Amino acid sequence: MQPVLQGLQQYGFALLPPAFLQDITLDAMRCEASGLLEQAEAQHCCDGGDLASVQQLAEQRGCIFQVLPELVPGHVARADAASYFKQRDSWPCCQGVTTFLQRPQLLQLLQAALGSTAVLLYNEQYIIKPPHSRGSAFGWHYDSQWCDKQYSPYLSLWVALDDMTAENGCLVVLPGSRGNKQTCNSSVSSRIEACELAGQAVPQSQQAPDVQQVQFIGMNSLEVLLAKLSRICSQAGADTAADAAATSENASSPGDLQDRASSSCHASWPGHTTGCAVGLEVPAGTAVLLRDDLWHCSGPNSSCHSRTAYMAQFSSRPIARSGDGRLVGLAVPLC
Repeated sequence: MQPVLQGLQQYGFALLPPAFLQDITLDAMRCEASGLLEQAEAQHCCDGGDLASVQQLAEQRGCIFQVLPELVPGHVARADAASYFKQRDSWPCCQGVTTFLQRPQLLQLLQAALGSTAVLLYNEQYIIKPPHSRGSAFGWHYDSQWCDKQYSPYLSLWVALDDMTAENGCLVVLPGSRGNKQTCNSSVSSRIEACELAGQAVPQSQQAPDVQQVQFIGMNSLEVLLAKLSRICSQAGADTAADAAATSENASSPGDLQDRASSSCHASWPGHTTGCAVGLEVPAGTAVLLRDDLWHCSGPNSSCHSRTAYMAQFSSRPIARSGDGRLVGLAVPLC
């Protein structure tokens, strides 16, 4: 547990040990994702829509498929565990995922990471990127961009259901970055609610990091990840210092950053000066825990296969709109 907490504190994200995600859980998540896609296709036809391709349907939804889209604002199951898991106990949901969400090992880790004995399920969804889908990219953002400055911090658990590569739009992060909180006004809150109802991605701010390069790294354990991050970021810092010295001595080489080898990946973002952007090329079954203020993105799926991930988000307190106090997402108590 300690290496995971260290990774969250130092880099803003960490890989969970393989024991957290068993094969039966991975199979259940894949089954659930397929069922949600089938359900969305059926609903689309029932609403009078033409038989859309998977690509069209996914891109209309921003590639986001909520696990229980019928839980509209005000539904009792949004804040009651018994009601929520009763809703979750039928197709297209799978019992294996419910069991995973209630595993003592997971809840103990979340309690330690959140610094609270209370753990609430705040959101649950699948990100499905169809093959050859240019519109499946997610721009640079951090999850709590829209939140009020007094919000309760939360964590995102992202699980790769397919092997993740640069080609199919793997997760890209800025290690150690922390986004600046913005005020959540009623206009933004309304857009969030509308997107939730439509099963679409929450709108993000236009403010984004300026990234010139991304280094894609493969790993299969937290120890390997931490070692690679330490090496990459140390090199990035050394290159930044060298660049500053070179610039002061010779101002005639403005293109040096673009020409640098990809082993050093520099970026700038609000609250920071330089850093390294890292693409996580991880195998299926990898679980990544992210802080809500970590800058991250993902590219389009240019491969000939679908690319799917599961994501659940957890908070220690309910997250509500600053205007009227209504829940933004879920507030299902897990412990």
